[in-house]
Amino acid sequence: IYRNFMGTAFPPKQEYLYVLGGACYRFEDYTNALRYLHESAATNDSARRGIYSSLYNTIGLCYRNLKKYDSAILYFRLSYNHAQKSGNKPYEGIAQGNIGITYFLEEKYDDAIPLLQKDIDYSMQTTQIQNAVRSMTILATIYNYRHDYAQAEPMLKQALRLARSKSFWGGYDIAAPIYKQLYQLYAAKN
Repeated sequence: IYRNFMGTAFPPKQEYLYVLGGACYRFEDYTNALRYLHESAATNDSARRGIYSSLYNTIGLCYRNLKKYDSAILYFRLSYNHAQKSGNKPYEGIAQGNIGITYFLEEKYDDAIPLLQKDIDYSMQTTQIQNAVRSMTILATIYNYRHDYAQAEPMLKQALRLARSKSFWGGYDIAAPIYKQLYQLYAAKN
């Protein structure tokens, strides 16, 4: 019923669409997630400008999971631009990290490295520990691919220390890639 109302007649319309899109994203129903998220973005509720960094980021994540990397990067950049305009430092780092991860998936490692490093810096400053750990792990993975173990090892150890800290414990799903990269590093070094 609420979808039939204009945003002015039903002020929470944009947020409701965003929540529905986010729920579809979490259930890996990216097609429906994109439908709701794009509709949320089109509602253009000026009272909720702060939602756009997160909204565009989630759209980018959907496209990345669908392997539509150019579209993903476009929306991550929109997220970054909105975050920068509104002074939303956490999303500045998150957006840069997501662009870096997308470049990593495309095997554009030279493009990915500085963006992942920026995400680590921003995420550590704004206590977005999970983002920092994720970007550290991917950056160390690139270093492992390049046999640059001197940079990979301390980064992986720091990521593991952060992942296991009492202030943040992301569980096995965040620690598993770290252990895998440490295993590969130590195996390569005999």
